[in-house]
Amino acid sequence: MKRRVNLLVGSGVSEYFKLPGTDAITEAVLAIDDTMYDDENRQYANGLQRGVRTIYMVRRGLLSYFDKVTFELLLHAVETLMSIGVGGKGYDVSDLGKPMFNAFMDVAPRWDPLVQYGRWPTVARLITARIIDTVSDACKVKTREQLVELTKLISALRARVEINCFSLNYDDLFERAVDGWFDGFEEGKQVARFDVPSFNAAYRQTQLLCHLHGCINYGVSSRENSVEIVKYRRPYVAMPPLLPAFSSRAQSGEMTVIGPIISGLRKTDKMYFAPYGYYQQAFVEGLTAHPRVLIVGYGGRDTYVNNWLWQAGQIHREDFRVCIVTKCTNEQPEENGGIAALCALLTGTDEERWYSRLRADLPGATHDGLRLVTTGFPISEADYNAAMDYLCEDKPSTQTGTTAT
Repeated sequence: MKRRVNLLVGSGVSEYFKLPGTDAITEAVLAIDDTMYDDENRQYANGLQRGVRTIYMVRRGLLSYFDKVTFELLLHAVETLMSIGVGGKGYDVSDLGKPMFNAFMDVAPRWDPLVQYGRWPTVARLITARIIDTVSDACKVKTREQLVELTKLISALRARVEINCFSLNYDDLFERAVDGWFDGFEEGKQVARFDVPSFNAAYRQTQLLCHLHGCINYGVSSRENSVEIVKYRRPYVAMPPLLPAFSSRAQSGEMTVIGPIISGLRKTDKMYFAPYGYYQQAFVEGLTAHPRVLIVGYGGRDTYVNNWLWQAGQIHREDFRVCIVTKCTNEQPEENGGIAALCALLTGTDEERWYSRLRADLPGATHDGLRLVTTGFPISEADYNAAMDYLCEDKPSTQTGTTAT
């Protein structure tokens, strides 16, 4: 019987195929043309007048505090402004609808127009739609022939192991590169519903593909006074111009926006809708039941993912093995910070020691029970074979690994 390996995929794979990364998606979101005021007689508190773009003002506020603004931070800010506005001063609002931070915070007068702005749910949907449009436009021109490196990796893995594939990316490159995935949605339909009984019955025995943070193929459908996530055969044909994402209130009283993708900085608050909750269940069970993990292109920035990887290490102990394929830079070591923190977490060591090991000129080395391939995707044949030998070895190794100098 083949060993089952958990495959965790991040944006490094998408970037290799020239799909837009964080900076490109952020620029696309910043270009959204939604103006705050159309009233020519109304003037903004700090001198800006009518026609001010909403996203521009949100970015301006964020840059007064944050060093860098990304599309996820912008969406998180919009959700926070929604929460502040809905909670208001607390009058005529149930305690369940009051975000806690309103009790300790006064909005600066110059930002009060942002809080009072009534279109934040629409702006959040516009941001979600722009993210999906940006990724979809890049994906729809990708043919299977162009994805040969991904096809080779998946085919090689399937020949040797069973795969639980967990993608953190919004794109559909895995579906385009190889057929035969199981994701729990009905097959052969233009608009497919997520089949919960089918998923629960089959996900442990299939070549599983779970988009943990949603996918450009997903959409929102209203049925019988409720909403559900559905899967379109082709998103850029079937999706309406304004994506019907919907607002939902977290237990904290804060507002979130849920839809075809899970974005922003409160991802775990958005995962209780199908299929996301079931994918999360499969992810946790995959890690706790199967002690071998191949990580490709993940930057180590999602705290809930990192914590579950750590939990898996605590459960499996000596039998737990992780191979991390990541593209490291020697010129800007701070760019390796997410992976350095993840390696430190998994090994119980100091984060600083990993900066000297995460170098592009030190590929294919084993440190403290982790196998590192620091040249990124695609993986050379030699590094792939060494990684799979490492992950598929049955007997737990007593070797502590090589030491970088």
